[in-house]
Amino acid sequence: MFFKRIDKAILSLEEEPRPIGCIKLKSSSNLYRIRVGAYRIVYLINDTLRSVDLRLVEHRKQAYNRK
Repeated sequence: MFFKRIDKAILSLEEEPRPIGCIKLKSSSNLYRIRVGAYRIVYLINDTLRSVDLRLVEHRKQAYNRK
């Protein structure tokens, strides 16, 4: 049931790639994240191509422990 919320959030990025509450990551000029409960969705926006490239969907504990 919860993964339906994640799927819905990902699909909504097609219409609005910068929804209210999204955070631009400091590591890249076009990398953003949104929160869906305890999960984080990290994605890249290419305004020239008008595309969203999904990079990561993970529980917040794993999402922030990357090196």
